[in-house]
Amino acid sequence: MKFGKLQYIIICFLLFPFISFTQVKTDSLENLLEKASGINRINLLNELSVLYIETLPQKSIEYGDEALNMAKDIKNDILIANSFESIGDAKLFLNELDTAKYFYSKSFDIYNKLDKKEALIALYHKQGEVYKRKGEIDNATEALEYSLGICEDLDLDGKKACVLIKLAEIYYLQGNLTKAIISSFDALDFVDMINDKYTLSEIYSNLGNIYLTLEDYERTYEFHMIALNIANEIDNLERVIIAYNNIVKFYLNVNLIDSAENYINEVIRIHDEKNTKIRYEITLHNIALIHKYKKEYNKALEYLDLSVKECTKINDLYLCVENYIVLSKIYLIRGNIKSAEEILNKGFLVINNYTLINEYKIYLQFSELNEKKGLFQEALNYHQKYVLERDSILNSRKTNTVAKIKTTSEIHRQKNTILSLLDEKKSQIQEINTYKLFRNIAITGVTIILILVVLLLLNIRKKKIANKILKKQNKEIIKQNYEIEEQAQYLTKLIQEHEKLSIAASKTDNAIIIANTKGDVEWINEGFTRLYGFTVEEFPDEDRTYVKISANPLAKEIFERAIAEKKSQTYESDVISKTGKKYRIQTTLTPILNDKNEVIKLIAIDSDVSRLKEVETELQKLLITKDKFFSIIAHDLKNPFNSLIGLAQLLVRGYDRMSTEKIKHFINNLYQISKNGYELLVNLLEWARSQMGSISYEPTAINMYSITEETYSLYSAKASQKEIMLTNNVDKDSIVFADQNMLKTIFRNLVSNALKFTDRGGVIEVTEKDIGKLKEISIRDTGIGIHPEDINKLFKLDEAYTSEGTEDETGTGLGLILCKEF
Repeated sequence: MKFGKLQYIIICFLLFPFISFTQVKTDSLENLLEKASGINRINLLNELSVLYIETLPQKSIEYGDEALNMAKDIKNDILIANSFESIGDAKLFLNELDTAKYFYSKSFDIYNKLDKKEALIALYHKQGEVYKRKGEIDNATEALEYSLGICEDLDLDGKKACVLIKLAEIYYLQGNLTKAIISSFDALDFVDMINDKYTLSEIYSNLGNIYLTLEDYERTYEFHMIALNIANEIDNLERVIIAYNNIVKFYLNVNLIDSAENYINEVIRIHDEKNTKIRYEITLHNIALIHKYKKEYNKALEYLDLSVKECTKINDLYLCVENYIVLSKIYLIRGNIKSAEEILNKGFLVINNYTLINEYKIYLQFSELNEKKGLFQEALNYHQKYVLERDSILNSRKTNTVAKIKTTSEIHRQKNTILSLLDEKKSQIQEINTYKLFRNIAITGVTIILILVVLLLLNIRKKKIANKILKKQNKEIIKQNYEIEEQAQYLTKLIQEHEKLSIAASKTDNAIIIANTKGDVEWINEGFTRLYGFTVEEFPDEDRTYVKISANPLAKEIFERAIAEKKSQTYESDVISKTGKKYRIQTTLTPILNDKNEVIKLIAIDSDVSRLKEVETELQKLLITKDKFFSIIAHDLKNPFNSLIGLAQLLVRGYDRMSTEKIKHFINNLYQISKNGYELLVNLLEWARSQMGSISYEPTAINMYSITEETYSLYSAKASQKEIMLTNNVDKDSIVFADQNMLKTIFRNLVSNALKFTDRGGVIEVTEKDIGKLKEISIRDTGIGIHPEDINKLFKLDEAYTSEGTEDETGTGLGLILCKEF
């Protein structure tokens, strides 16, 4: 049907309220942009950049860049700052945190210089979000507190509420629950003033999470249900999903699995029907928890892996740690101790770098892990850490402060009841006004319909011709729409792939270089700058080639070989970064081929393998240590027992035929062999304990003269037998600060060694010498000494050096190694 101009105007009037406001606004601005110039064009570009952030972030960046270049041309500081901020917003949406931080800092410098305080509020807020996602919690807190300070100076209640709720989230992540609750209730006061229901739902969600940690389940359920009701009222998808997931977590904590499953199914339905992945990482985590409670471990592991990937993309460190803990628990249940420990160490690495509230959960899991491994002392140590950390967080609910907070909560609850009654009254008035409005609209609508009927009757003669034209046009439109839809789907897919590749390339710690077949560097990722400290701009144009950037002297040959063979080349290089740090880098150079099997580009990926090389070296040392240890056990520890058994056998069989002197001789030999074997066993055990790190160092004040006398008393019989004089030249009041057991072990081994290698009639003396705040203790003997070429063999298990004493005494070399360890 072909409508006249009047009909078209009437239809537009009727349908106008239902047209998407955002789409109309972007289309309208796009139309204005075509004719705009100068400052007006810059303002339009910045406004479009903001509108496109969530739908087409790359387009948002393009408009922001154009606005920035134009603003720089006319040297307008405010517009330059606006452009920097717009680009930063798009980069933050894409989770390119370092780039977002850079653009925000550029904008911040200009606003600060111009004293634009309201603009600084938003920038501090955004910087806080960047720091939060990067795990720099203290910096995030500082930025938000600056923002709050400006809000208070300017008396901006609405903005103050938004800052306070973000501060509450940060305080919660740090484990400062008291501050988190106070900030939440303060935010509640200001939100009530401006009637911001989105932020109101956010506040109650945060309060629910805080009281869940405090194990106050009544308030937890109350706050989460309020948050859900508000989210449903404003029909905000993000707040609804968050509220449902929080209620799932509550039911899991009180062990009501069926209720948790009902709510998670509702969340899954929303994700599927709305085709959205908003807060999808939390949903995946909760699905995994439900499968874990139902002992469906394979399913739980599957969803946990998916959740880890999602929260890694957005740098949600808290949820990453939660995932690692649950993964470790499942692996431990299934008896896979190695995997449980590996995944738990990942979580511990995050906790070491950032202070998060779930630190105590890591300690509890380490305790359970070590208990499974049979390391009960380690298990106990971790359990003590868990108790201390957990108590420090949960003690908040035992303080007067929290008692006051709970009273405040009651006041707020009463206040909200009054407000809800007022809202009900308002809604009744609104219903009456709405009824009147609809009545007037109905009258207008009937009038318009009558006019339309008249107009339609006037055009009835043209119906057949119009139908034919419309059918033909419809066919053409359907065909064009189909082609446009196909192109749109293809473009969407390309954009999504590009975004994924962009995120992967920017977030990896590996350096990535793309060069053409001539070797000219076309692109370097942010990982290159993080690894080496250099940006691509720091290289002169003539030096921006793969061969000149590479630290490997054979880079040219490797590059040419990759092109000739059309295969990846892997090689290693020693590199020094801008800061002077040395790295061992492994490079994989891969040629990219086109449809004709021709090399068009080459991609080099540099990985830091320095730590891997150190681990290999350390492992080699450990293997040598292990081999020597077993060698000593197999040979040196076995020999004394063989001698003991042989002598004992001779005594048993020939005792009746032996003279008293002969028996005494055998018994003396038995004593000496037993004593030597015992000393070796003690040294072996002490050394093994030192290697396992199970010896604790507990220094106390020790009298050196007494230690020397005690050691001499152990070996006085041996000294008398070899006619060796033992001399103690240490001051009787000489005191040192050291570990007594270690010191005794050192003295025993050195004095025993001296006796072994000193001839009859010799002297062993212990002397002391003050060197500043230290004492140098010398155990000297008049023995045979050691050849200079054999000195380097000392203290090495793989080259354990031993020789016979002056009267054929034997040893293993382990005593000196143990002394050096201590």
